[in-house]
Amino acid sequence: MDYNFFNSSGLWGQPGFAIGVGIIFVIWSIFWKGLALWKSAHLEHRKWFIVLLLVNTLGILEILYIYIWSKRSRHHTHHPNDLNRTHTEHIAKESSSI
Repeated sequence: MDYNFFNSSGLWGQPGFAIGVGIIFVIWSIFWKGLALWKSAHLEHRKWFIVLLLVNTLGILEILYIYIWSKRSRHHTHHPNDLNRTHTEHIAKESSSI
């Protein structure tokens, strides 16, 4: 028996269905990749930006970056102007901006 998945008489055998699924995958991937690239650029994560730009995982790596790694590092990133401030000055600035 010859089991060719894409030439079967089932749903995948319809040319329009395979094209439709492909278009949905492309739109899904572009959406998540764009969102993850924007977030990594905004947080100045250059290494993440390059990885997200070059690796295509149909949105899986992008979703993990957005919901896990970008939130972790958001608490640890500092603005360059904050390097000369003491911890007390930094806390005072954050509490005054709230």
